[in-house]
This record gives sequence, structure tokens and C-alpha cells, in this order.
Amino acid sequence: MPEWIKRFSKISSIIIDEPKTWEGRIFLTVDIDYSIDEVTHFTLDMIEKTNVEATFFTTHNTSLNKRILANPLFELGLHPNFNPLLEGNGSCSAMEVACKTKSLNPNAVSIRSHSLTQSSKLLKIFYNMGLTHECNLYFPIGCGATCRPIQHISGLVSVPTCWSDYGDMILAESIDVMSVLDCSPMAVYTFHPIHIMLNSSNINDYEKVKIFYHDYDKLRIRQRKGIGARTKLEKLLSGR
Repeated sequence: MPEWIKRFSKISSIIIDEPKTWEGRIFLTVDIDYSIDEVTHFTLDMIEKTNVEATFFTTHNTSLNKRILANPLFELGLHPNFNPLLEGNGSCSAMEVACKTKSLNPNAVSIRSHSLTQSSKLLKIFYNMGLTHECNLYFPIGCGATCRPIQHISGLVSVPTCWSDYGDMILAESIDVMSVLDCSPMAVYTFHPIHIMLNSSNINDYEKVKIFYHDYDKLRIRQRKGIGARTKLEKLLSGR
């Protein structure tokens, strides 16, 4: 196995008191974000070809959850959406939202909320559900914070992301994904299937395409060339 591939690991493997489980490691995470199966297939096909370990955070019931769980290199975490509650449109409690998402994979131990929603009450819910790792912190390279796991008072291990395809688009920056490891003790990357397929690089361009989120044929013809989320993932996977 190539040395580069050996550096990839899963979020659940992080043990704070054992630096070898995270120092110099690469953590590839993917937020499924309600993407249609064809789009998620596109991402899974890319990653599976390279035999790297990865953590996927699921939002909904899809047969692809089983495909992820069937691969020993992958793990399936949770990606609950608390936004309706924050927007006053919620029809159930935070506990119910969390439990509904947990039902997608009862054995899940890692979680990242949609929109990185976090609070002390939510973290308590996560911990009481048997989760061990949460990934709701975002420390972009250059912000001055060190990207390393933190033992939270909730009992959970907090794992910050230091590069995100969406964050890259919002910040209108094009940070070399390979440079992240030079700036941080560990490298946690967050990708989204929709951005991988479209090869997104600009938030304004993405907003114009977003209306076709569940129309694969229209998404497929709107894939862009040049540097974007897909080419950056390809670079990360290849190590070059």
C-alpha cells in the first residue's frame, strides 16, 4: 500500500491521548447533504478507486448508506438538520431530529450537524446517544487556530475541519489542499457530493445551479472545467 494512502484515517479512530492516531493524518469527510443517489454514486466511485479511508455523514435514508457500511474503509456518521427548528419551521424537537438521523445507522459514533449547528444541549444529546466524536468546528487555515482534536466537557471528542469545499467558495480563496498538512498537526477535509460532481469553485455560480439539485441530467451538463472541488479531491487522493 502506498505510504500516502496509509495516512488516511476515519474520524472514529481519533484518540486524543494517542497522537499517532491523528498527528500527520488525513481525514477525508463527506457531508451527503440530501444529494440524489446518482450524485453520491459519483463521489463514492471516485473515492473507492483509491482505497483510502473516509467518513461519510448521512442525512437521509438511501440504499447508498448500505454501500458505505459494506466498505471496511468507510464509516457512516450522522448529519442531522436542525435548521427548521432555528427557522421556526420545525415540527419536532432536537432530540427527535437526532434520533431520526441515528436510526439511519444505529451504530454510528460520529456526527456533524448540517450547517455545523452546535450547542451545549445538542452536545449532551449526542453524548447520551452513544456518540463519541463531533465535527462541528471549522478552523480554516490562516485563522490562527490549531487544527487538532479537543476533549470537550460534554465528553465528546471535538474534531475541527481545516479545509472545506464550501468554505473555500465562501471565502473566495483557492487554497492548495496539499498545503493544509504543512500548516496543521492533522488535516480534516470536508467535501460535498454536489460540489464534487459540479466541480464547484464559486458560490454565486453554484447558487444558479442549485435549483437543479435533484435533477441529475441537468446537473451533469453543468459540470465545470478548471480548478474546483472535484479536481482538489483528485489531487488529495493522488497525493500530488
